[in-house]
Amino acid sequence: MAVMQPSQAPNAPPPEGAALEAARERLGISQNEAAKRSGMSGTRWRQIISGFQGTTPVRGSAKTLAKMSKAVGLPPEILEEAGRPDAANQLRGSPADEARRLAAEIDALMAGLPPERRERMEHLIQAEEEALERARLDRLNTVLEILKMTTTLESDQY
Repeated sequence: MAVMQPSQAPNAPPPEGAALEAARERLGISQNEAAKRSGMSGTRWRQIISGFQGTTPVRGSAKTLAKMSKAVGLPPEILEEAGRPDAANQLRGSPADEARRLAAEIDALMAGLPPERRERMEHLIQAEEEALERARLDRLNTVLEILKMTTTLESDQY
């Protein structure tokens, strides 16, 4: 069942529906084209946008909203603002997916740099990766010390 936002009038589209519709209009495509790009029927697209199937409230799943958002270029931050962090997370994908996407973007940008600038950036990236690895080692050492203290305390109780 759809959850109505406090400022939402009865029968008004849900915030995510309004955001998707605005993005679709900015893109200049029809609802049927947006639906096709999302892999759904135009009827289903309109139901999710309006928040109703006839008179019955409907709510798009996170996966469906992510597909719709991709079709019209709606960023995950807008889904969060619309009260759908689940769909925003689905749109972002897993952290591993996001890491691959960012790495590919970095590689593409690096390829376009002049050799001397690319070398400088590679040194900066390497320094950042080493700093992150040192921070990770610090956290692991902290966890290890906590586990040792916990184990010592538990054995002292017996």
